Amino acid sequence: MFPDKASCGPAVMAVADGMGGHQGGEVAAKLCIKIFGETLKDGYDGAWRWPDAWGKPPKTGERDLESFILEHALMTAHLAISKLAREDNTLHDMGTTFTGALIEGETLYSIHAGDSRLYRYRNGFLNQLTRDHRYDPAVGDTLMIPAALAERTTAPNVLTQSVGNGPLKPDLDSHKLQWGDILLFCSDGLTDMISDEHIRRILGAGTSAQQRAQALIDAALLQGGRDNVTAVVATCL
Repeated sequence: MFPDKASCGPAVMAVADGMGGHQGGEVAAKLCIKIFGETLKDGYDGAWRWPDAWGKPPKTGERDLESFILEHALMTAHLAISKLAREDNTLHDMGTTFTGALIEGETLYSIHAGDSRLYRYRNGFLNQLTRDHRYDPAVGDTLMIPAALAERTTAPNVLTQSVGNGPLKPDLDSHKLQWGDILLFCSDGLTDMISDEHIRRILGAGTSAQQRAQALIDAALLQGGRDNVTAVVATCL
């Protein structure tokens, strides 16, 4: 899907990159997107609300209601994927990264787990709005990594957060948008292949959202495309 614009909304965008073998990864990613979207629909009826069926409503003074709804939607997907993985031995290692957002008015509310990314291109500058949840032996970030594994891990591609695996504490954030902002949601199959500078140049090329997304995918594939390459681009108009 390549939305051409993100208007006064609400608009919802997301990318999920599965893991746990071809079959398990595909199941986890598709299930995550499906349940996340369906749960968000439950929380919207002309305006965002907290349905009675979801239990006790949150104290919205702590943060915006939209962030609580995003978290509830992703945790619902997380629990469903975890349950399926326990019940089906062929899927026991499955999980997925997830980076999603909803736009309401001029505000973008994001939720993120894993090493997919959300970027914002504005006035010639590219900013990564999410942080990669990868184990960094230099920092000693061992969240969700067993101590024995952390001691012998040097590879930077071990995820410390993913949907469907272990305890999940996704990152939640919000950002004010401006007219002309370009948003990119992408998998690590893109960012492991091309640099941020390459991404910046493509997003600033002045073509449509669909053309920018295709150009990003083509650039990653040209560099070898060692993993699935996913790019969702939206222009704020």
